[in-house]
Amino acid sequence: MEKKESIICLGWACHLIHKQVTEIYFALVQYAMQKEIRELYPKFINEIDEKKFVSGFTADMDGLLCASFAKHHLGLEVNSFYDFKGLYVVDNSEERETVFFDCALKEGKCFDNHITKFGVDSLLNPESANINSVMDVHRGRYRDKFAMSTLIQLYALYNVPLPKTLQGKLTVLCCDVGFKGFYDNRFRDQFLSYLQYFDMVELVEVLEQFTQDQMYEFMLRAQMNMSIQVQNNKHLYIDMASKNSYGAKWHNFETGMDLDFFSKHLEYPVELPASKFELVEKFRTVTLQASQLSNEIIENAHSYAFINSQKVMVSLKTRGR
Repeated sequence: MEKKESIICLGWACHLIHKQVTEIYFALVQYAMQKEIRELYPKFINEIDEKKFVSGFTADMDGLLCASFAKHHLGLEVNSFYDFKGLYVVDNSEERETVFFDCALKEGKCFDNHITKFGVDSLLNPESANINSVMDVHRGRYRDKFAMSTLIQLYALYNVPLPKTLQGKLTVLCCDVGFKGFYDNRFRDQFLSYLQYFDMVELVEVLEQFTQDQMYEFMLRAQMNMSIQVQNNKHLYIDMASKNSYGAKWHNFETGMDLDFFSKHLEYPVELPASKFELVEKFRTVTLQASQLSNEIIENAHSYAFINSQKVMVSLKTRGR
């Protein structure tokens, strides 16, 4: 009997060892994948320092959450706001370089999640920290696009653990409607591969609990489709004109644009900068057919990105303020 029990114990010990070795192996493979991809990004992502840089952000939820992330985790103070029609700054004499979040600049340091390449040999901003650029995804490979948020990239690049709560994970997934690819068979495999690259497969378990309509419901009830604008008094405010109401009840979920809710579940302060923002440059925003995107237009662009495989949105520089 003792011999039999010893054999059983030995077998169980071998099973545990094999399991641990397997987990270590896959962890090392995942680390190697992340390291390989990270090394393809612009070098400045490893040089972020509050003594050298300040941040700028765009007029939606992805921009706000990224700017708040950068302030908390990277120490970057906000000095610029960009709504594609105008560039606003807090201190125009600021000497530190600005890193923009959720913005596909033609030139200059930025983090974004857009496609800017027309084709394989097209020009590319070498200082754009963007997984689509890293993976050489261009207009001709639009279905290979990383279609999640800039925020998710920041979590991955700076090895910040995902939020602990369900509401926090849902917020990350709903940012920039990042969940859509999971529910579309045309994009599902690519969606899952990016989560694997970023070691975020745990988010699949969240998505499997909800339908696409439920994800939209969470996003809209949380007012994550809001926009940010500059008031006449030069302060930023959140525009909730497109408010949505739903009958379904979410456990422990505060409806409306409650930034404290996001701070609680993302585990870092989410807030609009209280400073005044001065307009320093105006732009003209146009949507063009892909065939209309010429070198002349790109040369005069401040930012541009494909919104689908056939159309591109461009913010063009204008004269005067």
